[in-house]
Amino acid sequence: MIETGKTPKIIARTTDSKHILVSNWHSRTVSVLEMDEKVYPFGKIISTVPVSAIPRGIAVDNISKKSYIAIMGGSSLAVIDNNNWEMDTVLNVWSSPRHIVMDEKGHIFVSYNSLGTIACLDAKTGKSLFTASTHSQPRTIVLSKNHKFNFVTCYTGDFVDVYKINDDNFEKIASLPCPGHPVDVDVFEDNDKLEAWVCSYGSGSNTVYTFKKKD
Repeated sequence: MIETGKTPKIIARTTDSKHILVSNWHSRTVSVLEMDEKVYPFGKIISTVPVSAIPRGIAVDNISKKSYIAIMGGSSLAVIDNNNWEMDTVLNVWSSPRHIVMDEKGHIFVSYNSLGTIACLDAKTGKSLFTASTHSQPRTIVLSKNHKFNFVTCYTGDFVDVYKINDDNFEKIASLPCPGHPVDVDVFEDNDKLEAWVCSYGSGSNTVYTFKKKD
C-alpha cells in the first residue's frame, strides 16, 4: 500500500509507466509517484503538488512533458512540469472542469460538469476552440483510438452522448439512453468493432454499446 493524499480520485501515468499522478480530492493536492516494479510496494511519492481547489481529471502530455489537472472546485487547469514535478502555470477555463483527455495535436478535451458542456481547448493557452452542449452533468469522457470520436457519460441525464470531432466543432452522432446514472466509460476496439463499456453508479451495472467499423 502506498499512501497518497485524502480521497484519491483519478490516476494517470506517463507513457513509460515510470511515473503515476494521483489527484487527491480532499487534500487538494496531486501526488507524483516514481514506480519501481522490483521493490515493494513498487512505488514511492517523490512530489506532492498543492492546487487551489478540488482536483479531479488528469491528462499527461508526454510530448510537451506537462501534466494538466482539472480543478473541479474552481475554474482552472493546473499545469505541472514533468521534468521537475512542480507547478508550471495555471490556465483559466470555465467553471467546474471535471474530466480531461488529450490528443496528439495539443488539444485538451474537457467535461464541464455543472455547465452541461464539453469543450476542445488549446493546451498552450487554455482557450476554448469549440464547445458542445450535452445532457446534464457530463462526467467521464474518452476518445476513440483514432481521436475522431468522443464518448461522454452524462450522470443525471442518464445518457451517453457520442460526438464526431471535426476540425472546428463537435458533431453529435448519438445519444444513447443509459439509466442508473452513468459515471465512467472506456473503449475497446479491434479491426471490426468499437465497444463503449459504461458503468452506472446508481444501478451498479455495466452497459456495453457496440459499433461496427466502416471501411
